[in-house]
Amino acid sequence: MSETPKTTAREVTVDAEPLRAQWQQARTVINLRGKPEDPAFVQAVEHTLGTPLPLQPRTTRIVGELRLVWVGPDDWFVLGPADQADSLMSRLRNALSALNAAVTDVSSGYGVLRLSGPTVRDTLAQGCPLDLHSRVFQPGQAAGSQFFKAQIWLWRPSEPDTFELLVRRSFEGYVRLMLERSTRAGGLD
Repeated sequence: MSETPKTTAREVTVDAEPLRAQWQQARTVINLRGKPEDPAFVQAVEHTLGTPLPLQPRTTRIVGELRLVWVGPDDWFVLGPADQADSLMSRLRNALSALNAAVTDVSSGYGVLRLSGPTVRDTLAQGCPLDLHSRVFQPGQAAGSQFFKAQIWLWRPSEPDTFELLVRRSFEGYVRLMLERSTRAGGLD
């Protein structure tokens, strides 16, 4: 008599709480370029925005409704409410006018996607090659990467189980589609 091979059943438990996705369309996104080794540049930005620039690679800084994201050695994103775009642009340009710096409003080209829920890290891991575990990618950290074929910038706010992604507007539909496909079992709000 032949023995029946043993099979192992896998149970999949789906969290009752789905992944929440919220596009924050009404956001100001300013690209700021300058020399971090120039004390006048660093001081002018800090005085204008009320917080020091994040000078360490892969970091962000928050002050009030503003978020500053380190993008490169001389490159940052400044994100804020849409109704502050003109004011922020004017203040930064005035403060940096005599310096070797560039201030560009890129708001029309980007959207910010806030993802939260107990499955957020696992969902992102399906299309993002970064290790997003909290031991490695902690609150306040940022990185440029990809989500499937879309280039993104992402960071971890201080809230648990939450990530924010800066996505080019031309890829918003694609990112939404890939999120839906990645969360079929858990659902997407």
